Amino acid sequence: MKVRQADGDEAISSPIWISGGSSNQHPVCSITTPSNGSTFSAPAIITIGANASDSDGSVTKVEFYQGSTKIGEDISAPYSISWSGVSAGNYSLTVRATDNAGSTATSLPVSVTVNARSITVRADSQTKVYGRSDPELTYEVVSGSLMGSDTFRGGLSREPGENVGEYSINQGTLNLNDNYIITFLESSFTITERPVTVTAESKMKNFGDTDPGLTIIITSGRLIGTDTFHGSLCQGKR
Repeated sequence: MKVRQADGDEAISSPIWISGGSSNQHPVCSITTPSNGSTFSAPAIITIGANASDSDGSVTKVEFYQGSTKIGEDISAPYSISWSGVSAGNYSLTVRATDNAGSTATSLPVSVTVNARSITVRADSQTKVYGRSDPELTYEVVSGSLMGSDTFRGGLSREPGENVGEYSINQGTLNLNDNYIITFLESSFTITERPVTVTAESKMKNFGDTDPGLTIIITSGRLIGTDTFHGSLCQGKR
């Protein structure tokens, strides 16, 4: 290159090489499964799959997010993770791809819904004799099922009362975690009469004397608490 100096003389400089630069292209990525609007039953296991590519290099990893929370990553195609134990709710899923130059790209979000699992429980009918202790209140699942190690919490209760009659058995504190919707079917708790056998005691008197008091003894069963007999015996001619 010739350079004209201020005094008019020309000088030749050393060669200057100018090369054209190129910028790194961002990767591209998208979620392939599940599709937008998919629904699942809690507690759900959701397989999330993704496509990722880089036009001028390679993809080094794909990260999977629920909202802003990272739930997993995969470093080789086909890119996927299994998201397990997902509770009932609405979720927004995205993936983020990183290329070999450190550039990243995030996919469009995919919305999924995990619905609570329906289960129907029916109380078992129970009965007891007046004055006895209540039997254990039990139940059975008549539709739906529990998942994994999920168990019921709490227990049933019944309408208060200890006299002979019929009472309802209700749900009480029986419950499950938020992954379930319980439909409860009530049943009846029946208190039956207590059998008591009474025998009149033999009496006698002399002719002309006043009748003695007529009394009884319990020969089978017993009275409960402060319960007492009402009325009185009457005398019949034999």
